[in-house]
Amino acid sequence: MYILFIMKFIFFVVVSSALFASFETYNWGSRAVGMGGSFVSISDDASAPIWNPAGMSKIKNIEFMFSYSKPYIGLIDGVNIDKNFLSFVIPTKIIPVGFVWTKLSVGSAIKYSEDSVIISTGKKIEKLNLSLGVSVKYLGVKVVGDNNVDDPVIKNKGYTSALELDLGFLYFAKIYSKNFCFGLSTMLNEPDVGFSKVDVVKRKINFGVSMETNMPNFIIIPSISFLVYNNNFVPMLGCEFGINKNLVLRSGYNYTDLNFGFSYNFLIKVFGEIKIDYAYSLPLSLTDNSGSHNVSLVLKFDKSLKFKK
Repeated sequence: MYILFIMKFIFFVVVSSALFASFETYNWGSRAVGMGGSFVSISDDASAPIWNPAGMSKIKNIEFMFSYSKPYIGLIDGVNIDKNFLSFVIPTKIIPVGFVWTKLSVGSAIKYSEDSVIISTGKKIEKLNLSLGVSVKYLGVKVVGDNNVDDPVIKNKGYTSALELDLGFLYFAKIYSKNFCFGLSTMLNEPDVGFSKVDVVKRKINFGVSMETNMPNFIIIPSISFLVYNNNFVPMLGCEFGINKNLVLRSGYNYTDLNFGFSYNFLIKVFGEIKIDYAYSLPLSLTDNSGSHNVSLVLKFDKSLKFKK
């Protein structure tokens, strides 16, 4: 039992590093994952509270998003990793408000989970072509262990929590008749989620630029961004190809994964739009697994349809 615990603990440490440690921020939502995490300058859907709260200013209709991810399938038997994400955004007359819940869980001899509850808003300053946004995050870490493991935290149920504050910016510019958007999102504090010792969530600064090109029959949105984290400088590349009103293809790259994805939109006359997003991540740093799968369901409620029969 103890040897099994050691093996699974080593596995957890390796996978956590690949997932960018505690409360990583660059692979929530299938659309963003399909673009390699290069999403900070786009952030125009219900995942904006996580990626860049300034993107909340782009959302004009009520949006609901549910996402489920299964990372690194087949890496080690008996260890289950699941990621769930739920978001609800309401654009009120004054400011949009977003509510998000995320959960990362690892089940083995040790059951480890990270939960976050997020409240977010954003506002565009039209005269400056600038949007500002803020997110308040409640972070919780829970460990339920094996009674045979001689560790007070792992042996018993351990829970710790902290608050995080994020700030986001978007700047819109037209350069050579092209629509550019520059984005930046940063943590304002480093919350301590340690149990018996200090264990801070390292500050992350994410910045990048995207360009939207509208063609007669399709739309192309290339994006590049950089994540500054714990003395690391991580580039992320992505591109979105809108073939028609219903089908969108994506590809992306970052230092851990090569990513591919697509979306298909269904227009529903009763309330608006249903969208299915899917992303596949081929790991570059971990072998002996079949990669990661991420699927999202997005509901967009068109306010202009609410009085139509």
